[in-house]
Amino acid sequence: MVPLTSERRSDIAYGRTHVGGRKSEVGHRTPDIGYIEIRKSCHGSATTTTTMRISPRSLFTVLDSQTCRRRIEMYDKAVNAFVRVAPVRSPDGGAGDSRIRGWPVGVKENICTKDMGTGCSSLILRDFEPGYDATVVRLLRAQGADIVGKTNCDEFGMGSMNVYSIHGPVRNPCFMRAGEAPRVAGGSSGGSAAAVAAGMCRVALGTDTGGSTRLPASYCGVVGLKPSYGLLSRWGVVSFADSLDCVGIFGADVESVREVFGVLDVYDARDATSASVERRERAQGRWRRRVEELGLAGGRLDGVRVGVPQVR
Repeated sequence: MVPLTSERRSDIAYGRTHVGGRKSEVGHRTPDIGYIEIRKSCHGSATTTTTMRISPRSLFTVLDSQTCRRRIEMYDKAVNAFVRVAPVRSPDGGAGDSRIRGWPVGVKENICTKDMGTGCSSLILRDFEPGYDATVVRLLRAQGADIVGKTNCDEFGMGSMNVYSIHGPVRNPCFMRAGEAPRVAGGSSGGSAAAVAAGMCRVALGTDTGGSTRLPASYCGVVGLKPSYGLLSRWGVVSFADSLDCVGIFGADVESVREVFGVLDVYDARDATSASVERRERAQGRWRRRVEELGLAGGRLDGVRVGVPQVR
């Protein structure tokens, strides 16, 4: 694992990054254009500009482990999404037909991993090495997913902007214009959302107690799923509020999130709040009956009218 230094955190706090050993300014990225512009100062006089695409949508099919680690090295000095990066290693498992085999996945720093620290972005736990995987991490590894690193978060998941972290604030990769104040990525799972938005991982895990998956997904323009309480195991997740905590999933598109949810949506006897098999089957039965009542073939929503509140 590669922990971040205090010098790097200081650079992030003041909106600076390093390119080729020189101080640089970070430019602008928008979801529809998809780039980070880095202006390099050469010997204090002439300035050159390099534009690098980072849109996960354009790179979706090539976001393998090596690519994501290169992108972390290139861009994370500006975004500050990752606090630890794991070395490349062979997948732990996953049959040849596993849909997520080889997928690079980021994991929020309050979810336990056996090979990386789980510090919850807090000084009090900065040296904590759990020595075991949370159930959601174990399930991903069993299907061959590659855990590329741990993502920044508000301390113990308590925050909505991802600025209360010993690693420094996460910067929203969608808004990085030189000379203007950085914008927040939302919290508390801002590191996971920003990592997906910047193409540093294909999907990422976060947690949600009162919006900590939904807010960052909205701020960073990615897909975020907060499943119903009890569907995804919380065993190995550092608790904030037992009666509200849920594991959330971030992705560049709905299909990626759906694939990961399908892997994680299982009963876990080690989690006292995990929904039982019988309860899951009853919920599925109710859903199928409702689909039939609405006349939705195959569960699709074609032709369904959806009301959206208007913000004034």
